[in-house]
Amino acid sequence: MAKTPLAANPRALCLPVRTSAVISAGILALCWLPVIEACVASFKGPGKVALAEGFSLGAYLTAVDDTALLLSAYRSLTVGIGSALLSTIMGGSVAIAAHVVGGRVRALLTLFYVFPLVTPDVMIGLALSHTAAEFGAPVNLGTLIVAHSVFGSALCFFVVTAGIDERVSAALDSAVTLSLSRLDHLAHVLRPLLTPAIVAGACVALIVSLDDFGVTYFMVRPGQATLPVTLFGRLSKGLTTQAFAAACGLAFVNSLGVVWILKFYGERAFGLGEARQ
Repeated sequence: MAKTPLAANPRALCLPVRTSAVISAGILALCWLPVIEACVASFKGPGKVALAEGFSLGAYLTAVDDTALLLSAYRSLTVGIGSALLSTIMGGSVAIAAHVVGGRVRALLTLFYVFPLVTPDVMIGLALSHTAAEFGAPVNLGTLIVAHSVFGSALCFFVVTAGIDERVSAALDSAVTLSLSRLDHLAHVLRPLLTPAIVAGACVALIVSLDDFGVTYFMVRPGQATLPVTLFGRLSKGLTTQAFAAACGLAFVNSLGVVWILKFYGERAFGLGEARQ
């Protein structure tokens, strides 16, 4: 469908819409100024590798040589990948099943997956930590993966739900008409249609897990800290360019994940393609 020119779109000329768009963009830009300042600060650490006058890679090279930071980054990646896979099973597959069943079951499951998103991370972390202590469960990276899957599965559920469009519904109706009720038959029909949404849901769960602090802080034990927890622990020594470099590196990885999704799967991965047509 051809795009409507801006001048020919009456809604685009609506003053409240244009005003709110400008105000929102301005607020977002102001919120990003500290982030940009932190990125600039990360390149101002002392170092022999000069990029330009006043800028260097010293902070990044120091961060790479820091064993504690590297180990915590490795733990973050391990937990992130594990929770992304588990979230895809716990959230993505349930989203598909909820759409197939429909009715009140779908409504109840949707309501159920809303709660992890509106519950504060601190409360989730405290509750899971208390539960692990009550049942004597070992608190390790495996436990942390399960903890991250609490909110990761909810994110994956709604991303996959957004990707279930009219084509998926038509494919399901055709499968039911042809009596393709077996799981492998349904998977064969749905896989090419829902792969972008499932991959996007897993990537969103991974990105959020890498950056999580609230849940992780109450679950980790000494020697198990992830990168956000390690950076928080070093705040007592003051802000350093090394900490800025590690944080910017994490932000860069997260940004790559989003760019990768949009590059290979487009907006349809988030269920936006249909809405824009």
